[in-house]
This record gives sequence, C-alpha cells and structure tokens, in this order.
Amino acid sequence: MEALYDCLTNNDAWLPYPETLPVLEALSAAGVRTGVLSNIGWDIRPVFKRAGVLDQLNAVVLSCEVGLAKPDPAVLGVACERLGLSAGRVLFGRAVRRLGAVAPQRSAGATGRSP
Repeated sequence: MEALYDCLTNNDAWLPYPETLPVLEALSAAGVRTGVLSNIGWDIRPVFKRAGVLDQLNAVVLSCEVGLAKPDPAVLGVACERLGLSAGRVLFGRAVRRLGAVAPQRSAGATGRSP
C-alpha cells in the first residue's frame, strides 16, 4: 500500500492534460482569470511549473493547505477570494464527470460545469 501511495504522490508521475497550457494561454490573453481548486493531498504546483502552467494561473487552492475540501462551499469561497472575483462571476469546471458535481458550486453562488 505504501508503494502505491508513493507512486500517486510522486509529482514526476503527474502531467496536466496536453491542451491545458494552450487553453490557459488563450484565456489569459482574453483577460480571463483562472485557477485550480483541488482536493489533492500534497503540493501539485511543481507539476504545473514543470509543464509551464503555473505562471498562467491566478490562483491555486489546495485542500491540504486551507483545511477545507470540496464539496464544502467554503473552499469555493476561498478560490473566489484568491481570484479576486465574486462567486457569481466564477465558472467552476471539472476534469471528471460525476452526477451532482455542480451542486456545491451552485450552493456557493457560482456556476458549475461538468464535461
């Protein structure tokens, strides 16, 4: 079990989706503020930095750092605060499709989308 955990928490084993950087660059060029909100249990910033993505993000909120986790609407509030935007001006997207995935975003006053 420890070997599995070591593999999962190894930043060298993680890569953003290939389209991540071009999409973030396009959003940034259009003046759209972007961020990452993750329930991950370790600092994933080195992965984003290695992929050239970190500099395109306006905020990174990790549950392991703020002591809150999705679906708690309070963690969504932290993300909005760090982006400098009210919840009604934020669209939360998800990398994973799941039934009911947008309910926490809506309860925090934001719009949610699941692919």
